[in-house]
Amino acid sequence: NSLTDLLTRPYCRPQRQAYLRKGFENLSQTQSIPQSLNLITTVLNSYHKRKIVTLISKFDNEYDIVNLVLKEFEHYRELVHGVLQEVSLSEEARKSYVFVGRHPHQTQILNRLAFLEFVLLCRNDLRPSPKEIDALWNIFVQNANSEYERNFFFSWLMGENARNRSIFHILDIEVLEHLFNNVLCNPELLDYTSLSPEGFKCFKHFFKVANEIKDTMALAGQSFRVTNIKLDGLTSLWEILRMCTNEEVRSQTISFMVSLQLRLGSNLANEKEEIWTAFFKDCMD
Repeated sequence: NSLTDLLTRPYCRPQRQAYLRKGFENLSQTQSIPQSLNLITTVLNSYHKRKIVTLISKFDNEYDIVNLVLKEFEHYRELVHGVLQEVSLSEEARKSYVFVGRHPHQTQILNRLAFLEFVLLCRNDLRPSPKEIDALWNIFVQNANSEYERNFFFSWLMGENARNRSIFHILDIEVLEHLFNNVLCNPELLDYTSLSPEGFKCFKHFFKVANEIKDTMALAGQSFRVTNIKLDGLTSLWEILRMCTNEEVRSQTISFMVSLQLRLGSNLANEKEEIWTAFFKDCMD
């Protein structure tokens, strides 16, 4: 921290880019990760916005930053997995356990995702591809070492741990649609049987985002109106209700499905009776 603070001083300006490079080199070699992430972020923030974008572009050309970060994420996940083969820890204990270095697991996860978000927000054209989203999903959801990681990642995707950003700031429309249609609506990638309340919250969030993109829903803050009953993800909602063993999630699913029937747009006013009759029939089948 002392070195990082020193580098933000005006008289250390000539040395900053050399240390930025050292930070990215450490990432590529999976060394001193928390310190390097802090150094890169703090030094970049010592520049004005335009210079930050220029520097991120420069180092992205050299290191392919998103892919570099994903490789380091996977390296850390494997280290944690290895320790858990030798040490038995409860879900709660894993959050505060120091698997590597000096920082607890909770801090390690938070810092890594915060750094990725920082880089993505700094440069508008630097966005994860569908393949990179799949890699993140594999690390933090399918092969997560703790339920904490999984739920924190769900929150991170929704932007709940960040100030003044929505998912549209870090994912483009193509990736948003991929995330919902090919990942969240795929029970092989999102385990509906053991789905947590945080996991369902994530599903519901992207259900609304994906259908707003498709113009089948209109969103206004936390409220919404259904403007076309052919909603993407309805089949998956029924699957969650059928498969999930968590009673809280089942209750939330039912509530959301009912709200989809009640919050119909004015353009569907004349079709309400027909829509509700079809819904009641689906409930009885």
